[in-house]
Amino acid sequence: MTLLTDDLATWPVRRQAKWPPRNQILTTLGTRELEHLRPMLEPVTMKARCILSHSKAPLEHVYFVEEGLISVLAQIDQRRVVEVWLIGSEGVMGIPLVLGGSASPHRRIVALGGSAYRMSASAVQAAMQRFPSFAALLLRYVQAVLVQTSQAGACNTVHRLEQRLARWLLTAADRCGGEVLPITHDILARMLGVRRASVSECFGTLERVGILKKRRGFVQIVDRAGLEERTCRCYRIMQNEMDRTCRDFETIRKANGGERNHGGLRPVRSSESFQILSAEADH
Repeated sequence: MTLLTDDLATWPVRRQAKWPPRNQILTTLGTRELEHLRPMLEPVTMKARCILSHSKAPLEHVYFVEEGLISVLAQIDQRRVVEVWLIGSEGVMGIPLVLGGSASPHRRIVALGGSAYRMSASAVQAAMQRFPSFAALLLRYVQAVLVQTSQAGACNTVHRLEQRLARWLLTAADRCGGEVLPITHDILARMLGVRRASVSECFGTLERVGILKKRRGFVQIVDRAGLEERTCRCYRIMQNEMDRTCRDFETIRKANGGERNHGGLRPVRSSESFQILSAEADH
């Protein structure tokens, strides 16, 4: 299986809008700001392994993830890439645009299929100038990404593969809101920058002690507490920063007198799509 594809048929396609949104940045905006942005937010379906942006190519959109995961990949040699951060419904893809840039050396792909609202580069930059609260939310998220990427870099340097694999699975479950992940050993090996056989060996160990279960292309976290014991301290550091980000989102919302547009500020752990995945994995 290849990790990436250039097949244009797999590019994001427009879908029917589900309003209000579930993305945490969008839900934190006040009603006035969100209604102003609504005509600029294009709902799209993201298929797994779809390339959202190529290395060094100008970014045309930002993506506010509703469901699924986007992986940002760094090229380390001619054949290998390593994931440098993961984006779920807590965040947005397109940080270079938020910071006034237009491109980066990273590639962005859909790790787990789902949906998003995308917004053109010019619309995002104009909205940040018009609404200070929108800019503040995006910049606060950038801070969380800086913590995630720096901690992941340290983790990849010194910690064992089993710890890193556990961290990735826990982070993915937190971001997408479910304990059943449609992911393969091949994809995980490429994300972590290691051999597939090494990932399979770690999975075998974790399956034997009842922490993970693999079913027809899905990985199920059976014992989350056990998986947390197997990971390193990096997972907790990164998750604590995301928790602080959520609290800061709430502070920004209250400071601007906004009303929460939908739900809470944490990823929903029982979304319909992952209930379906869980049911499939049990058969």
